[in-house]
Order: sequence, then C-alpha cells, then structure tokens
Amino acid sequence: MTALLSDQTSATTASFADARHEQRARVASAALGLTAAGVAAGAAAVVAPQAVLASLLALGVVAAAVARVEWAAVAYVALEPWGNLLRELHPAAIKVAGGLLFVSWLVRLTRDPRPAGLRHPAVISVAALVTVVLASFAVHGADLATGLDHATTYASYALVVVVLVDTARTGRPGGGAVARHLVLAFALSCAAAGLVALVGFLVDGGRAAGPLEDPNDLAFFLVAALPLLLVGSRRTGALRATCAVVLVVALLATFSRGALVGLAAALLVAVVLGAVRLSTAAAVAAAAAVVVGALWAANAAVVDRSLEEKSNIAADNVSSRATTATMAARMTAASPLLGQGPGGFAEARDRFVPADLADVDESVAHQMYLDVSAELGLLGLAAFLAAIGYAVRGALRARRSPDHRPLAQAVLIAFAATLVAACFLSEQFYLPVWLLVALGAAVDPEPSTPTRRW
Repeated sequence: MTALLSDQTSATTASFADARHEQRARVASAALGLTAAGVAAGAAAVVAPQAVLASLLALGVVAAAVARVEWAAVAYVALEPWGNLLRELHPAAIKVAGGLLFVSWLVRLTRDPRPAGLRHPAVISVAALVTVVLASFAVHGADLATGLDHATTYASYALVVVVLVDTARTGRPGGGAVARHLVLAFALSCAAAGLVALVGFLVDGGRAAGPLEDPNDLAFFLVAALPLLLVGSRRTGALRATCAVVLVVALLATFSRGALVGLAAALLVAVVLGAVRLSTAAAVAAAAAVVVGALWAANAAVVDRSLEEKSNIAADNVSSRATTATMAARMTAASPLLGQGPGGFAEARDRFVPADLADVDESVAHQMYLDVSAELGLLGLAAFLAAIGYAVRGALRARRSPDHRPLAQAVLIAFAATLVAACFLSEQFYLPVWLLVALGAAVDPEPSTPTRRW
C-alpha cells in the first residue's frame, strides 16, 4: 500500500513538472515572438516611419470603429459625400467603411443581442425591396457585372438602414443622441464637400462637383443636408448658419435645376411646419446672395463662361431627360412585375429608343421613380415607396414629442427636398434617401418590441 502511494505521488509530481515545463516553453515562445515582432516593428519604423505611423493610425481607427458602432456610423455618413475622391485613393474605400460599420454592429450584438426597431414597417419594406432586387436579377439580369453591382448596392444600403435604425433608435438609451450626431456629421461633411467643390468651380469653371464626379449627385447631397442643419443647440448656431450659406452657394454653383426645385419645396414645407421663420430664411438667402455677388465680381470671367456653357446645353438636357423618362415608362409597361432587372435600363435601352432618334447613350432615366420601376418593376417601386412612406409617417409621429420635434421636422423637410429633386435625378444609389429612411424609422415613437435574441 505504501509503495502504491509512493508511485502515485511520484507520477503526480512528474506530471506537475511536465506541466510547468510546458508552460515555461509557451511563455518562452511567446516572449520570443513578441521580441521578434518588436525588432521587426522597430526596423520598419526606422526604414519607413510614415508607413508604420499610418498603419498604427489605421489599426487604431479600425479598433475604435469596431468597438463603438456609434462612431462607425458617424464616420460612415461623414465619408459618403466624399465617395469619388476616396475611390481615387482606393477603389474599395467606401465599401471598407460600410464593412466596418456592419462588423461593428455584429460585435455590438454579442453584447446586446436584441436589436431594436427592426420590425418597423420601413425596415420590412427595405427587406422586401432587396427580395425583389434579387428576384429581378435572377429572372431578367442580362449584364452580370452591372446587375451584380446594382444588386450589391441595394443590399449594402439595406444593411446600412438596418444598422442605423437599431443604433439611432430613440427608444434605445442614447439613441436620440446618436441620431443627432448622424445628422450633424452628414450636414457638416456635405458643407465641407460643397466648399471644396466651390473652390474648384472658381478655379476651373464648369459646374461645381468636387468630391463627387457628377454635379447633380453633389447637388442632391447638398439639398438633403441643408434642412438637417436645423438640428443643434444654440452654441452651434453660428457654425450651422455659416454651413447653410456654404451649402446654398455651392448648390447654386452646381447649376442643378432639379436640386433647386427641391430646395424650393424644402423651404415651403419648412415654413408650413413652422420649423423656419421667414426672417431666418430671408437672412440666409441674403447672406448667400452677398457671397454669390462677391464671388461673381471677383471671378466674373469664370462664372460667365460657366453660365454660358450651361445655357447652351440646357434645352438638350430637357429633351434628353424627357426621352429617357419615356423609355423608362415603356420598359415598365413591357415588364411590369420585375422590370428589366438591376442595371436593365442601360442593357435594354436600344430596344426602347424612340423611332425618331438614332441612339440614346444615357445609362439612367434621370428620374428616380421611373428608374426603379424600369429596372425592378412595379413590385420594386411599391416596396421602395413603402419604405419612404413609412419613414415619413414615423417622422410625422415624432413631431408630437417636444424632445424629438426638431429632428423629426428636419427629416421631413429633407424628405421634401430629396423626393422632389429625385423627380429630375436618379439618386437611389446614393446615401441621402436611405439615411432619411433610417432616421424616419429611428425617430418613430410608436412602441415596438425588441427583436428576439440573435
């Protein structure tokens, strides 16, 4: 018995010794690895300090974005107005920002697996729209590359709506503050983009475009951002007023008539809702007029040349857009349920060119609603309009709450601007409409039960 106990004690002691030896080996390996990594990082810092600093900064930004979905959301909406400029730096820059936003949201779900607001009818309508997009692509998709790109864009913005609704939902603790941060980040970023475009216009003439390739796309961002400057405290009043003047002047420099009509609609709705006094609107308009006059006087040759170029093509643009709108309506009639498929307007246009024209080289209808119906059919248009309608209803409900009234009114006015401007522009592939859908659903005060644990 004594010998048996002695053998067991010896075996236990040997196993403990082996475990200690294995642990020491792991610690030594880890130390060796950290030492090697430190030496490599030190050598890289000596050889290429700027690259190392940029890498560390990028890692810090990624870590912060993944750790806090609110920061990732603010960064994403602030980067969108600079889309084309960022794509020149790297083709996937905006996609990376969107990917970080989604990953950050998934990380947050590990801590709080009950997302809020995802049963809102606007979110459900967006999900239905994506379903129609996939069905239309499967049935009618002809050009694989273009169709896949359009389908991916719809799906990406659908995910953005989901994340923003859950993150900025006013029923969630801190959600109202996140919604206000999103609004101001987008508005200030658009003002900065407008300032860059305005400088480029004064130097080169033509039409102000700046960080976005197409002046009409930039104008759509600017007219959507202008009403959002109504959100904020008195301490930021001077900054917001300055940004409003910049947005108006830059909008004028784009020469986008559709956006100007949208601006007029926004002003009308703002006055009707009582969100803006006529004196305030007149003050901003007067300040913008003074700035325009000063810039015109200082750069008369550039401005006059740009106006002449725009006037020369204005009539042709009107005729061209009437033609593409007619073609889009005929495409819808030819395939009313699922349309011509994502990217189908450009693919099918040769079959729908009017008999009195030899060719039409436009790839979009320049009318958002007809564009959606031509490519996704009446089912897609119904889902798209349902998402917008439910978001507008959510903002109208939020006006009843004194705490949420400024944000709700800003969203409603921005909707008026964008929905009217979209009658002359194809903007379903850009953030403003989707951001407003997300904000309208997020501020809706109607109670909704949290989604089940994911």
